[in-house]
Amino acid sequence: MSSKLSRLAILTVGIKLGCINHAILTTQAIEQSGLLLAGWVANEILLPGQYQQDYLLTLQQRLSAPCLGVIPHLPNWQSHSIGKFVNLANLL
Repeated sequence: MSSKLSRLAILTVGIKLGCINHAILTTQAIEQSGLLLAGWVANEILLPGQYQQDYLLTLQQRLSAPCLGVIPHLPNWQSHSIGKFVNLANLL
């Protein structure tokens, strides 16, 4: 593994109330630790609510890294292949 890849971080954001603050503060912590935020993944851990799309749009506008995918709310997530919702191709 190249040293560049070992310094990358991918942030998973649980899309719910408070997620914007959490994502921004976590991004700052990642950057302050000397890592590079390569991207983030939205995890819709709750059924989409009234503000779901607003949260996603605000995160896309406020985070400097690209959104690598959105994992929809999956009540039985163990029986799903969540990899199909995330695109890591641009990281390689």
